[in-house]
Order: sequence, then structure tokens, then C-alpha cells
Amino acid sequence: MSSITSARIEDHFVDLTDPRRREVTYPLINVVTIALCAVICGADDFVSIAAWGHMKRGWLAKLLDLSSGIPSHDRFNAILAAIKPAEFEKCLLSWITALHEITAGQLVDSPRTPSKPAITGSMSCSAAMAMPSWRRRLKRQTPK
Repeated sequence: MSSITSARIEDHFVDLTDPRRREVTYPLINVVTIALCAVICGADDFVSIAAWGHMKRGWLAKLLDLSSGIPSHDRFNAILAAIKPAEFEKCLLSWITALHEITAGQLVDSPRTPSKPAITGSMSCSAAMAMPSWRRRLKRQTPK
């Protein structure tokens, strides 16, 4: 069970280590929030994550400091690829658990396909299943 009762993404990802060593243009919480929301809305690669961010910029600006704009698909790729998977999984599971608790398990079930696992009211799809498969799918689409 999550000890955080907030559904705010930033409350659950505050302990996620920023892997970047140089000057940061885009805050990590922006990258994570945009990526999570985009994937929930059906984005399945870095180009569609960035495109979704640009399309929803007005809405996102109400939640995030977008003074540096929306990261490019290459920035999403580089930053998300460098994040420690175990840390990300822990933060994601905390957020999903809080959403489940706050909504009393009323998250809407969606059809499960091999490429898009469902987050169900019973929490049968854990972060361990959902996000690593998402990261693998995105990495396969990224040219080396």
C-alpha cells in the first residue's frame, strides 16, 4: 500500500534520481509527467510522446513549468533510457497504487493486448509488468 494519498505524479516521483550530469533544460518531473500521460493516452514511441506533449501544451502548462518548452523526441529517449528502472518502477507503482486507493478501485479496465497491458481495478497489472515492457518497446524503436 502506498503511504502517499495524493494522486499528483510529482509526489510519487520525487525520489527518482535525475541521471543527467550537465545543465538541465527540462525538469525531470516534466519529462516523466508528459511521458506517463502520453503513454496512458496511447503514445507508443518517443515521437508520439513529444507530439502529444506539443498538442497538449496548454493543458500541461497548468500543471508544469514549461518555460523551456516540450522536450524533443530525442530528449525523451535519452532521459528515459538513462533512468534507473528499479527506481522508476517503485515510483510508478506508488502512483498507481495511490490512484487505485483514491478511486476505491474504480480505475476503468481496458482490453489487454500484448503491446498494451491494462491497469485494472484489481491491480492485476503491476508496474513491474507495465513499464519495463513499455521501455523495451520504445528502445526497440530507437535507432542505435
